[in-house]
Amino acid sequence: MVRGKLILICQHGGEFVPKDDGSLSYSGGEAHALDISPETAFDDLKHKLAEKSNLEYKSLTMKYFLPGNRRTLITLSNDKDLKRMYDFHEDSVTADIFLTGTKGFVPANLGAQAKRKIRAKKGAASAAGPATSKVARSAVGLKDVTVGIATPSDSVAVSMQHSEAPLKQLNVLLAVTLLMVFLRSAWLMQLTQIQLI
Repeated sequence: MVRGKLILICQHGGEFVPKDDGSLSYSGGEAHALDISPETAFDDLKHKLAEKSNLEYKSLTMKYFLPGNRRTLITLSNDKDLKRMYDFHEDSVTADIFLTGTKGFVPANLGAQAKRKIRAKKGAASAAGPATSKVARSAVGLKDVTVGIATPSDSVAVSMQHSEAPLKQLNVLLAVTLLMVFLRSAWLMQLTQIQLI
């Protein structure tokens, strides 16, 4: 059976209150719902939760209870932990997670790894985006092949707000992007030739 999404009930701003039996309940604060799948990346989830809850990315911690155990909080700190939580809740539709951190979401305070992943996803999305061209049919009888070509403005994350950015760095970024486009085109041409054989 293929498993669908797990709905996270994300709570923050409240406090844990111990019950007579030693279990914990959460009182006060706010709650948001967010769904995840097995493909959800930890850094993406952390970024969404930090933004939605107005908590600083670097200070954000996420904890949850195992199903049937309201005594011990389990910490989420990487992709493996997130996958485990998803698997532990395989028979559940929802899972409660509890967020703590410093107030004030600032996009500039994202971790370096999260920034790289977000830029990479934006670059991959733009590479598959609207900038396409067709390879013409040749006398050999090649099929039309649609090739996605990312333009430098789509795939290079350059902040133009900072006018002190040296022109040399921009030229290097442009050269690297053009080299990537050239190598991709050469690879596609080789792939097309291999298919003819």
